[in-house]
Amino acid sequence: MWYFIDYSSNLFVIAPLVLWSLLIIVAIVCIIKSPVYRSPVVYITLIVAIFALICLIMSFMTAYDNSIYDFVVIPNEILTLIHSSLVAVPGLMVYQRLNTRSKEPDTWIIYFAYLWSCILIIIGIIHIGTESETYHDYRNYENSEMLHFIKCGNCVFVMFLLLFVALHWNTLSSGKAKKTLIASTLLYAVSIIANLTIYWVTQELEYYDTLTVYVITILLSELPMVLTLMLSVLFSHIWQLNQPSLKKKLKSESTINRYST
Repeated sequence: MWYFIDYSSNLFVIAPLVLWSLLIIVAIVCIIKSPVYRSPVVYITLIVAIFALICLIMSFMTAYDNSIYDFVVIPNEILTLIHSSLVAVPGLMVYQRLNTRSKEPDTWIIYFAYLWSCILIIIGIIHIGTESETYHDYRNYENSEMLHFIKCGNCVFVMFLLLFVALHWNTLSSGKAKKTLIASTLLYAVSIIANLTIYWVTQELEYYDTLTVYVITILLSELPMVLTLMLSVLFSHIWQLNQPSLKKKLKSESTINRYST
């Protein structure tokens, strides 16, 4: 779900509609199938996917009835902004779970990342309230300073998640856990960076082929994001600490504390 694509087109809404619907189906099936998937990570992923699907449905409705545009546009923008700031939360929850020691330095980074997500959502709601008169002038709306800030602000999550990968890489329980977690993190980074790049390019160009931008956006931004969340649903339950390494670490800390006293 990205701002520079006119999802009200019947053609443009099909691919993202299929992708997010598939993610929702997979998440619901997994939740029903086994208790291991009934975790906060999977639940928040499902909520993010539902937000995206609702936004797409709202946009799709305006393609058939333009008279409802004024009633749909503000709720649609609110959900889109919330969605864009929530997509990183499943990853943050995973790294918070990996960080089992409250005194670890990255604990505060995780809390700050959560706070940053809330800040972006609040700024987004303020943005919608102050820029509501520009919705009919789409180009001016896209050039809003607040929207620029929100888009750049989402890139901060890329730095957070890549930092957490580096901090927890050696503590993961298995090779499969490492591969799937790094894949999920990198796909998220590709999606956000591609999204921001396409956004700035389309802002600089006076004219561009909408279909080309749409295809690039789906392949480099929308699809990687759905795959990121899909991996969170399917594999977040194995993204656990390596227990022998954890025990060794705790034993070492206990020994240090004993000698220091």
